[in-house]
Amino acid sequence: MIFWTGAGLLLFAVLLRLLWASFRGQPSSTRAGVARYQSQTYALSQAATNGEIADIHLAGLKTELARAILEDAAREPPAPAPASRLERYVLGLLVLIILPATAIPLYLHFGTPNLPNASTAAAHLTPEDMIALLQTKIERAPQDPEPRMWLARVYMANSRYAEAVKVFDTLNTLAPKQPAILLQFADALAMAQGGSLSGRATTLIQQALALEPTNMTGLWLAGVAADQSGKPREALDYLSKAKAAAVGTEAPTAELDALIAEVEARSGLKAPTPVAVASTTPQVEISVSADPSLTAALPADTAVFVLAKAVDGPPMPLAVKRLALRELPKRITLDDSLAMSPQHTLSSAKNIILIARISLSGQPLARPGDIEGRAGPLKLEDAHLVKIRLDTVLQ
Repeated sequence: MIFWTGAGLLLFAVLLRLLWASFRGQPSSTRAGVARYQSQTYALSQAATNGEIADIHLAGLKTELARAILEDAAREPPAPAPASRLERYVLGLLVLIILPATAIPLYLHFGTPNLPNASTAAAHLTPEDMIALLQTKIERAPQDPEPRMWLARVYMANSRYAEAVKVFDTLNTLAPKQPAILLQFADALAMAQGGSLSGRATTLIQQALALEPTNMTGLWLAGVAADQSGKPREALDYLSKAKAAAVGTEAPTAELDALIAEVEARSGLKAPTPVAVASTTPQVEISVSADPSLTAALPADTAVFVLAKAVDGPPMPLAVKRLALRELPKRITLDDSLAMSPQHTLSSAKNIILIARISLSGQPLARPGDIEGRAGPLKLEDAHLVKIRLDTVLQ
């Protein structure tokens, strides 16, 4: 509505100006010459008053000026005959009717008056569309790691692990020593190798742990890699440290406990008692629940997205985690390993907003009908255990 109002006002202004010109007519060369003569003789008189020209020369200069202006007028082509009143009315009618009658339909046909918003457009992009779009962005800014991170995630989401590995390899060169990238690179390699964390994947995990020794995800993957390599004692040591990091941040440990118990049962060894250690990586603990009256009719596998955004920053989430509706209520942890971009991580923000959203479309972008809950703004260091209830239907 704002666009059409502005466009209408602009069109009205243009039409008014054209009408004024049609009825006013074109200034003749004679009138233009007279105006020029008057302005320049006034300038000569002022110069004489200021003592810049002697009075004895003033009359001669005015005569020369008049002669020059007449000669210029004689060299100009004859002015067209002025339009009659009837001709001016016809021109005005053409301006008022013909111009809008042709311009508006042409815009409606060739323009984009119903351009969809970004959310709608993104929701209808196929994986191939997204890949093509991201590849174009990479070509335009080959040193920017952000579109490569998105491209790698799209490949991972569509089980194109070998292509994701190639993108992560380049990404690791553009943004080295980023634990989030190193661990996701290791995950991509493992998926490309049928779930095996051997070889370079293990090296990447160790590089991440050298940068963040208490990174829960890194410790967890290191434990799995050690177990796959036939080193149960080392695996239990890593998994115990991962549990300690989880306890230190009040993260759920049920899956870790199950994995530790499995390794213990298979090896006959006992895991070290975990000692709670506070993680050096900023983390946010969130307890997510939903209003049963709004979710009772939804399928159990409906997507639930939990994300953190910076209060003062780009709209891109700093961390995103996907759940299924059947898992609620649940406590989760958001940290830098869940970043969408190596340049926009949770630790890079001071104040954040936390959002949980049941997505009926299965896409992270909000759409009417989705069910949402929010918390914040919050200072990152104060976001220890935040409760979010999904109880608002988006319009």
